[in-house]
Amino acid sequence: GNLGSKDKFLDDLRLPRGLKETLLQNTKHVFSKRIWIVDNSGSMKMMDGHEILSSTELSSSGPTTRWAEVQETVSCHAQLSSMLGMPTDFRLLNPPSAGGPQQ
Repeated sequence: GNLGSKDKFLDDLRLPRGLKETLLQNTKHVFSKRIWIVDNSGSMKMMDGHEILSSTELSSSGPTTRWAEVQETVSCHAQLSSMLGMPTDFRLLNPPSAGGPQQ
């Protein structure tokens, strides 16, 4: 069933049991909608972000832009929201511009 696919998705993320249970509870009773404000300012081009280079137990991280880091985070939460049926809006802090990192 649907609950089984949600459980498997959360299991695949290797979340602690308490966090997994809280996420499942919150989808039903706490928040009717989630709104993310995503920083797309010029500072997001800075190379002080981190990205996971492997999803194994011995994963490491490498340097990347803040924008690449936030893209990975938003993608993960978009998948989570979709799988758990949580209405979520992602909005940029600033209007998109040719000089900004969002491409």
